[in-house]
Amino acid sequence: MDHRDHTEWYLTGRPALGSAGEGATRLFAALAEVIAEHGISVLSERVYALRSAREEVLQLRAKALSAKGLASQATVTFLQGTPASGEAFGGVQLWGVTPRAGAGQRVETIERDGQVLGREWIGPDFRQLVLTSIDGLGGGAPADAPEQARRMFERAGAALAARGYSFREVARTWIYFARLLDWYGDFNAVRNAHYAAAGLSRAAAPGSVSTFPASTGIQAQSASEECLMDVLAIDRGHANRIAVRPVAESGRQGQAAAYGSAFSRAMVIDWAEYKIIHVSGTASIDPRGHSTHPGDAAAQFRDTLASIDALLEPEGAGLSNLCQGTLFAKSAAVAATCRDVARELGSPALPFVEVIADVCRPELLVEIEAVAIVSRRG
Repeated sequence: MDHRDHTEWYLTGRPALGSAGEGATRLFAALAEVIAEHGISVLSERVYALRSAREEVLQLRAKALSAKGLASQATVTFLQGTPASGEAFGGVQLWGVTPRAGAGQRVETIERDGQVLGREWIGPDFRQLVLTSIDGLGGGAPADAPEQARRMFERAGAALAARGYSFREVARTWIYFARLLDWYGDFNAVRNAHYAAAGLSRAAAPGSVSTFPASTGIQAQSASEECLMDVLAIDRGHANRIAVRPVAESGRQGQAAAYGSAFSRAMVIDWAEYKIIHVSGTASIDPRGHSTHPGDAAAQFRDTLASIDALLEPEGAGLSNLCQGTLFAKSAAVAATCRDVARELGSPALPFVEVIADVCRPELLVEIEAVAIVSRRG
């Protein structure tokens, strides 16, 4: 995506079926080639693989980058996202930027207490901060899942504040759970309390809008943590060229805050020449917040795509504008059903990594998160 003073990149890579370890080698080599050729400063990167393959996969990644004279970015988020393919390595998603010469933009690595926490993209009149792999394991005595969640939000808030941000400027969160279905209700209570303390709260009256970040809450794990989060924050005080606005509901789905979950359906980042739409984790849920089509993967997938399309349509976009995304499926069979339905629908090629994971309700089989881009150049 070309802008007058930078190019923004949303790259997705999936290994070919049956390629096993060779798939990771080839994919990381191709990715390193693109990064080197275009001088991309990586802002965030997610690698999905089995935890048993973690060291091997990250070593292959580092080797590919080193072959092109590139440093191995420490901001990668490794996730135990069981690949739908049945292989050990499922894919990679990368967001980065190539500033144009003389544009006055730079990307800085953010460290705190000797640990790399993320990267900040800074321009003459905007700032965007990406925090990666923030967990709640630190802070003294071992903690149960809700306490880890509290510490996670506390750590994220401290990292934001250290760079002059607050949770009111968070546009997007990605939250991963080792045991999602065991304590998701408790997690929502922790998140609601933290957001309220930060000045974010649900709508108080009918017709009013809750202003929460877009979000994904899904099963995945990096190490031994109960929960983990990535964060995107935009400094609205400096973002004279950027408008950031939540989409709380659509024609197909109501506000998540109505049933106790603190996130917006999408977040629109509006630049002069284009807009980026971050679609929250979306599943087969009706306007009243009820799950639909229990046990029917095909119907849930169709419903989910329709709900994403309903979010995009008012922004002048559709499924063909998706540039990155993740399909979370309850099982490999569910993922295969989704692929079959996409072919039947004649959907545009969906740039998704496919991951086997629990969704936030036992009866839900499919969830999709995505990013869409709309250009105003015609």
